[in-house]
Formats: sequence, structure tokens, C-alpha cells
Amino acid sequence: MPTALNIPSLSDRWDRGLPPLPEVIRYFDNFTSSYVFIDQPSSVDVWPLHFDGRTHNLHFEKFDVTIRNLAKSWCAFLLGERSPSTTFTHERNLRSFSTQEITRCLLAGPREITLHWNALRALSYRMNDYSALQSVLHFCCKFSVGEWSPKYSSIISQLPLPRVDNFAKKWLNEDVLSVQDEIAIIKYFDELSTSLRTDPNSISDQDLECAGMLQSNFQFAVRPKQIAMLEMNNLRIWLGAALGVPEIHITFLMIKQRDSGKVLPLPRCIKSDWSIIFLQLHRRATDKNLHGTDHIFNCSADDCARLIADTTERILGRRAKATTLRHNAAQQFVDAGGNEEELAEFLGQVHLNSGLRYFRSSGAQAERLNRALGNSPTYARIAKIARDRFISPSELEELKGDQHIGG
Repeated sequence: MPTALNIPSLSDRWDRGLPPLPEVIRYFDNFTSSYVFIDQPSSVDVWPLHFDGRTHNLHFEKFDVTIRNLAKSWCAFLLGERSPSTTFTHERNLRSFSTQEITRCLLAGPREITLHWNALRALSYRMNDYSALQSVLHFCCKFSVGEWSPKYSSIISQLPLPRVDNFAKKWLNEDVLSVQDEIAIIKYFDELSTSLRTDPNSISDQDLECAGMLQSNFQFAVRPKQIAMLEMNNLRIWLGAALGVPEIHITFLMIKQRDSGKVLPLPRCIKSDWSIIFLQLHRRATDKNLHGTDHIFNCSADDCARLIADTTERILGRRAKATTLRHNAAQQFVDAGGNEEELAEFLGQVHLNSGLRYFRSSGAQAERLNRALGNSPTYARIAKIARDRFISPSELEELKGDQHIGG
């Protein structure tokens, strides 16, 4: 491995192989369902990105000038292929590495990249940092930057990343709601609904919006971004429902999918006892002349998460994050007997293994499994043999010849 690099001489090499930046970069913001534009990206070193209801910046001035144009071209490519939030995260994670470390990997070429990569792995950066650097190397392969070419992309894909259990982290540093917590939240919704039926103006707009956010998170296990993305045309209200109780359907959108091209709806029906909350939200939003694609909750995803935590603190005396409520709802769904397919549909996930951890933690599911095994003649016979450490001649005769052991 080289100990010194003539970094200033590399800038021209990268610039010559990079695809030219367009005059205008266009990307899609799924929060506002609109396209956003970045003008003259080559002449500015700070690019504003709009996603999740907020503006975030890509800071290319923090990259050394020798790799700055490479970083820009890479991010411009990501904006066309991935979401703006993924681009922002990758750019921030790439800055964890020094210019020397990035350049050594770029110069290593396909023959020495494994050696350099393993040396970098020994420094124990985060998995997401290595993933960002791997993305840069894939970009260089795709556009034949330096010694890289598309035929070497398979080598980059095989570079090892730190092992991370993506599904185990769902429970790290997460509290679970106690039965008393759940009762307190349900009581809060019951009392709020009674107040709204008695006097629709008894609750302020802010408290009503916070209640609607918490209700969506608590009842449907949706994420704060999904709640903040709710538009007026995502609500369907039937006032002529049975018993005079309005029936309200909400359509959330699936997010955080591995295939970003799939945007599937998640239709949900509001609990009838609490339907007055969203009925009043809709009426007040209509009074404000909101309609169509206007958002019901005027907040970003981060603000929504904060407001949900603030509301739980008022109810429970301690903060419970939206993630905690989502996991709690998923665990209750599994404990009630939901299977893998039903849980995936409930959580808005397309991969069944995303929710397997809830089944491992479910006492109710374990009891069902034990009951099913107890009803199985095969399992009962195996358990009897293991317990008695003896097999009768009649049981032995039922086995196939290749399963007999002579001594």
C-alpha cells in the first residue's frame, strides 16, 4: 500500500472521466409529490435538497477540491436514481472518510481494491459509511472513471460490509408500552372524543392535530412521515353510516421500500369511537380552504415525530417516541394471532422477514406453536422417544429400511 499520494495531480484525472453536470438537476420530492430543481450545480458548492417537509443541504465545500467534482457528479447521479433523502445520507456518510482514504480506494483499481478495502475496514467506521464509499466506487465503474469500468462492478459488490442485523435494531433503545400506558392513551382518545361531541370547539387546533397524529401512529402503526404526508384527498368520509356514526377511511402511502418505484396505498378505517377526531380535523381544514393535495397537518416529518412524543409525555408523564408506538402496535397485532403476510400488510412492508422479530418475542405465538406441535403425531412420537430413550419394535418396523441402524 502506498504511503504517500500526489493528490493535487489527481483532480484532472477524475474530471476528465466524469460525466458532465447538467445545467439543471431535477429530482422528485415524494413528500410534496412534485419535482424540485437545482440550478447551475457546477458553480455552487452547497445544494439545497427538499424532502420530508424540510430543506437540507449537500455541503460539497467540505470535500477537498481534488474530489469535489467527483462528489458532485456522484450526487447528481444518485438524485436521478435514488431518493433525495438517500442522497443526503450518502453524502454526509462519505464525509466520514478523509480525502486520503477516499483517494486510495479510487486509485487502487480492481486488482488492489480488496487490500485497501480490508485496511479501511480495520478502522471500524459505521456500516453506512462503507456503503456510501461503495456507492462511489459503483459510480466510477458505471462511468469508467479512472481505471474502473462496468465489468468491475461485481468486484465492488463483493466487498464486505460490517454485519448488521437490520431487523434486530428495531428493538435497540426502544421502550415498550405497558398495559397502563395503553389504557391511558385509550382513555385520552375516549375523553377527547366525548368533548368534541359535546362542544366541537372545546379543543384547540394544535391539540386536535396532535391527537390526530397520535391516533394514526397508535392505531395504524404508521411512521411520522406517512402521517405528515397525508393530503385532503386521502380522507373519505361517509356521514350516513350505521348508527349515525361517520365512517372515515384514510389512505396512507407506503414508504422506505427497497424498490422506490413502488408507491402503494395503505387504506385504513378509523375506529368508529374516535372518528369524531378526524371529522373535526377535516372540517377545520376545509374552513381554512384546504383541499385536494394540501396537507392536513402543516408540519414536517421531524415535527410530526416531536409532536407525537410531546403528546405522549402529557398523557403518560414520560416521552414515548413514534417508533415505540409502531413497534407496540406490531407486537399487539402478532399477539392477537396475525400471521406474517397480515403483519407485513399492516405495517406497509413488502418483505415478510421484516417482521419476524415480533413473532420471536410473542408469547402468544409460542403457545400456538407448542399447541400445534402437541397435536402432531410425528412430533409426539419423537418427543416420546427422546424422553424414554427407547423405541419399540412396532415403531421401528414403521420406519423405512435406510433409517434402521444395526449394532
